[in-house]
Amino acid sequence: MKNILKTNPTRRLRPTPHHISMEDLLWPIASHDNLSDEDRAWLNRLPVGQEIVWRDQVLSAPLSKELRALNLCDVEAVNDLPLKDRVKLIRSGMSATDLIALVKRLSPTDVDLTLLHALDLCPSDVVQKAREGKMLDARETEQALGLARLIGTIARQLKVVNPLPNFDAWKWTRTWLVTWHPALDVAPKDYLHNQTGQAVLEGLLTEAFIVP
Repeated sequence: MKNILKTNPTRRLRPTPHHISMEDLLWPIASHDNLSDEDRAWLNRLPVGQEIVWRDQVLSAPLSKELRALNLCDVEAVNDLPLKDRVKLIRSGMSATDLIALVKRLSPTDVDLTLLHALDLCPSDVVQKAREGKMLDARETEQALGLARLIGTIARQLKVVNPLPNFDAWKWTRTWLVTWHPALDVAPKDYLHNQTGQAVLEGLLTEAFIVP
């Protein structure tokens, strides 16, 4: 038996205790896409390990304190995340403010946040969510994590190849993203719009930074 919080599907997420056996349910893959920002924040305040049933879905356990505190600008920490933690973050959503901070740090002169277009995201939507203190949805979060992971890969590899204390990995990344690449026949930023393209870029970087 597991202690599950069950809610009335016609009401907002405000649960009452209920016991239910795992054998009595088919457990679908949890999705937070249909939750409001208020409910999403409430879910993340539950004790770690707690689950709830809502509209016949089992929502994943809330994030650990470490994941809640993770900032997208801490790109090496994002790069080190296990896959299961990335999945949790995508389901839960990350701060729109963090994504704007990441883009501004990468491109300080990009006042219009045009790099978000390269991620196939709408800058005005992200800015509005940041102003209202809202979270990114699952797709936006996945794209944001992809960009942070890419920068983290570059930062870590450059520490090995060029371990100068004042070397600016963010500036190097900014230049690399907008410079035509012979293997792609376009600038790498044109491959940021989906996860497949980002995987291609990670492969290029892995090959480029192999030290004999």
